[in-house]
Amino acid sequence: MPRLNVVDPQRAEGKVRELFEGPLKGKHFNIFRGLANSPAALEAYLALSGALQNTQLTAKEREYIALATAEANDCRYCLAAHTALGKMAGLSD
Repeated sequence: MPRLNVVDPQRAEGKVRELFEGPLKGKHFNIFRGLANSPAALEAYLALSGALQNTQLTAKEREYIALATAEANDCRYCLAAHTALGKMAGLSD
């Protein structure tokens, strides 16, 4: 049983619904669904994520850094997520 209730994007209301229908359309990852309990936290996360996208680093380099950070923090959830995202960005096993 989850410790935190996650928001169902189909039942979201207000600002959270706007985010799930806009920048998060089709991206119903648990991290977003959990953060959606606080619209301000979700917006802040998306702003940070957007800022990190606007660098000279490639998607492959960003995912490599995310994987190294997940490894250093021993975060299995992050390792799993960024392993999949890294493969989509062109990283290999």
